Amino acid sequence: MNIAMLVMSVLILLLVAIMLPLILRATKRRAERGHAFEPFYFENDELVANLPFSDGTRYHLDEIDHVEFGFQYGRGNWFGTFRVHKKGGKRSRRFSFDGSLYTQKVRFHNSREEIVQVIELLQTELKTRGIPCVMPKGMV
Repeated sequence: MNIAMLVMSVLILLLVAIMLPLILRATKRRAERGHAFEPFYFENDELVANLPFSDGTRYHLDEIDHVEFGFQYGRGNWFGTFRVHKKGGKRSRRFSFDGSLYTQKVRFHNSREEIVQVIELLQTELKTRGIPCVMPKGMV
């Protein structure tokens, strides 16, 4: 039993040692771009999904039909979601975000109210650019 615990502890430490530098580098890249807390941002007439481990998926504003928002509860925490619907019926994967945009600091726990406030901020930004936003029935 003690050897199994030791092996498990070593595996966990190894996983943390591998993942921590990746997470820190991704966070630093997002901060350098000036969009550390935003789930998406706009650049050169494109909406850019601000993903932690990539340079972001881009959608040209003329191709966007609407953006669908939602929120979910999982593992004791609330988080928001958005999905870009393109003209012609194609849609993006569902992107998740937390309450960091509203508080401007890293969040490990979010309330439903904070996520709703973040969604309202994001919808306002999209509407100023002429992009319609929707929420599924039964939400909010």
